[in-house]
Amino acid sequence: MSTSVNKVILIGNVGKDPVVRQFPNGGESVSFSVATSEKWNDKKTGELKSHTEWHDIEVPDFIPSMIEFVKSYVKKGHLVYVEGRIKTRKWTDPNGVEKVARKISLGAGCYVQILKDRNSSENTPDDIVDDSQKVDDSQKMGAKDYMW
Repeated sequence: MSTSVNKVILIGNVGKDPVVRQFPNGGESVSFSVATSEKWNDKKTGELKSHTEWHDIEVPDFIPSMIEFVKSYVKKGHLVYVEGRIKTRKWTDPNGVEKVARKISLGAGCYVQILKDRNSSENTPDDIVDDSQKVDDSQKMGAKDYMW
């Protein structure tokens, strides 16, 4: 029996406030970007180098409670912890060039936690909301993290 795992864990800063997309059927999705950075010393020169990688995060329309959490709490500059899955989309542009885009999708079993908000040096509360608590969309979410 073979098994596989598609799981991504990121800790980084939100690049801009989440963007909400509305669909004709009344549904919506939300997306935001997270920057992760690494630093190292160049072996030859000893110079400090760094690289920032940007990750596109999306919450699909079938998880309205997570969409509401992201819309309400995730803001530009926040340090966040994200667990999601890699989704790859391939297409051909009008010039015939093959394109590939990868996003981190936050579906069932995924997690978002705000580690620090942009205006605080303190960690945010550890009020975890998970599906075992059977929280529905009508309940007010006071948590700074959310697991679906």
